[in-house]
Amino acid sequence: MGLELWSDLAGSFPFVPPRMEDSMCWEMDYKLFDELKKAQEARIKQEQRGEVITKLLNEANKQSEKTDVAETPAKEVAPAK
Repeated sequence: MGLELWSDLAGSFPFVPPRMEDSMCWEMDYKLFDELKKAQEARIKQEQRGEVITKLLNEANKQSEKTDVAETPAKEVAPAK
């Protein structure tokens, strides 16, 4: 009787993995998702830093071009004593 009941139940219900396996899979998925998210955030921060550095370098280069023109002062004539 017991074997017949088990075979009838096994045929009518789909296989359901034990809860322990299911929770382990979820834990692995969360760890993978967390690692991918951290890598993406690090990449975004690195791109933002690169943009800021480029902007600062461009501003510094513009300022140096302006100072090159201003560095050539006219000759001053001092009165003789």
